[in-house]
Amino acid sequence: MNKIFIFMLSIIPVCQSAYAQSSITLYGVVDDSLTYVNNVAGGKFVGMQSQKQWPNYFGLTGAEDLGAGLRAVFKIEEGLNLNTGSSYARTSMVGLSSNEFGTLTLGRQIDLYANVTQLTSTFYANAIDGLHPGDYDRLAVVFLNNAVKYASPTIDGFRLDGLYSFGSADSGTTNGGRAFEVAANYKNSIVSASTVYGSINGIAVTPYNDIGVPELFGHSLSASTTFNLTHSDIFTAGAAVTLEAWRLSAVYSNTRMKAGGVTERLSSYDAGVGWLPRPDLKFGIGYVYSSLDGYHWNSGNAAANYSLSKRTTLYLDGSLIKASGPNVRAALTSMTPSSTDLQALVRVGIEHSF
Repeated sequence: MNKIFIFMLSIIPVCQSAYAQSSITLYGVVDDSLTYVNNVAGGKFVGMQSQKQWPNYFGLTGAEDLGAGLRAVFKIEEGLNLNTGSSYARTSMVGLSSNEFGTLTLGRQIDLYANVTQLTSTFYANAIDGLHPGDYDRLAVVFLNNAVKYASPTIDGFRLDGLYSFGSADSGTTNGGRAFEVAANYKNSIVSASTVYGSINGIAVTPYNDIGVPELFGHSLSASTTFNLTHSDIFTAGAAVTLEAWRLSAVYSNTRMKAGGVTERLSSYDAGVGWLPRPDLKFGIGYVYSSLDGYHWNSGNAAANYSLSKRTTLYLDGSLIKASGPNVRAALTSMTPSSTDLQALVRVGIEHSF
């Protein structure tokens, strides 16, 4: 993949000179931080963590004007871990876009739940660890292989999206079987809203590690217990209202998971407040309540961002989760579970975009 990017970067000047009607843009984000967690498997954690306020990636996106309002479009995006140098595939797609008929793209693509992600309290507060338990509702931004995606033209603020994935046996995929999703979206200068429904086959989950529960799907669990979900049906809906310097948001998600003939349902309620007192300073707080099969989670997050420039931001954020239920352990999203029903995190970091 790195060789591909080097080659593509080398031909950008050629492409721009050969086709005046074409455009290619290089872009990306780099983010790194120092993190403290009060309890990780019984011990404290202090260390560096990459891409915690925002995913690290660099990419190329481009378009060629084909005339009559029709364009050929593409995007290739590679994710990065700054502290290890490792990389992973994000987006790789190509398609056609029309002012009149919308956009149709093919490849590995971000799924439609990202439409709702932007409405969560954790998105504005930039506290990814405070997202809903286990990210089973896919709001931490997930990609699907072998996917066909359609986005309608935006009319009076409304847009419809659809996605179908044929599934993939490749390592790193999030669906071994087929997946389909539909979304309705609305946006104006004050209100943003989105609702998404999807059904995805072949998702692998490890509930003991993901959300700290000792029993699920009728089985006692250990750290190595993995379920390959027959299907996961996920409904999400969210809205945000911006009033001058203030932003109010709310999101609901319902995830129905089936494995071994047993169905479990995880529900989450998310509310947040953001404040932008001046262009270079942003504050956000949020609260999430989640429940699953007699287990309950209450979590809160808060963050402050200070922009040194339009591209560089310093941030401080914190997240806290309290779990309740028989022998359940607290687990912030993407963190190893606590040995107790409480886990707290504080992080300071820097993000640069280009």
